[in-house]
Amino acid sequence: MQVLESTLLNKQHSIFYQIWNPATPPKGHILITHGWNEYSSCYQDFAKFLVSKSWKVWAYDLRGHGKSSGDRGSIDFLSSYSSDLNEMVDLINSEKINSDPLILFAHSFGACINVLSWEENINKKVDALGLSSPAIGLKDSGSKWQQILAHIGLRYFPELSIKHSIDVNKLTSDKKIQKNNYNDPYRHNKISPSLFNIMDTAYDKAKKSILKLKKPVFIQASGIDKIVDLEKTTKIFEKIPAKSKHLKIYQNSEHEVLNDIEKEQVYTDFIEFAENLPQQIKN
Repeated sequence: MQVLESTLLNKQHSIFYQIWNPATPPKGHILITHGWNEYSSCYQDFAKFLVSKSWKVWAYDLRGHGKSSGDRGSIDFLSSYSSDLNEMVDLINSEKINSDPLILFAHSFGACINVLSWEENINKKVDALGLSSPAIGLKDSGSKWQQILAHIGLRYFPELSIKHSIDVNKLTSDKKIQKNNYNDPYRHNKISPSLFNIMDTAYDKAKKSILKLKKPVFIQASGIDKIVDLEKTTKIFEKIPAKSKHLKIYQNSEHEVLNDIEKEQVYTDFIEFAENLPQQIKN
């Protein structure tokens, strides 16, 4: 397996990305979009698993995250994230063989970005969408005063980052990963009013964009998620018009299903979805 690192420039921003190459010709390509407070290397174990199954894996750091440029946890508009995603998709399509499938895989806030960006022409460039604990409908948007402050900030200081505390114990039950999250220098606990607003309004916006999602979709959700509202995830899933759509709930896993006690099953379920894609597209 070969791992490559590079950057692309998009509207004066430097977007860091990684590529995991299999030793044999790839069955297809998978692009990973991480969640808030994460970065691409958080998915290296998952990437190595996919590469072992002969898939080529790409992952990038969102603006304001990891090794990409931008103020930590800050964004101006959703369209900036959508633009970076679109640039990554175009880069992959420029390098892959036309017949190779391209699957988008995204976790939490990354899944929110992928869904809300779907109507911006990305649907014509990819073959399927995998969503892990999509942050479309949060369980808790903060106290009333925090929401008021966020809306004031949205009007006057939209890109000003402020601290936002999410208990890492709510993300996974794996104590080792919890400890690593606390000590990881590339993680942060900052969020701008604009970024907060994107997540806070995602459920209502997704109800419209999801109607255009007709490619195969696989949602992998936590049964005990303390961050995302599973009921809202289920309602969004029911509205997806795609003929091939699947929802798998992992009853014993926290929000980060890829990093919890059922992760081996999560990995296996996703690769089965990916490798059955030709049949799903045909149907």
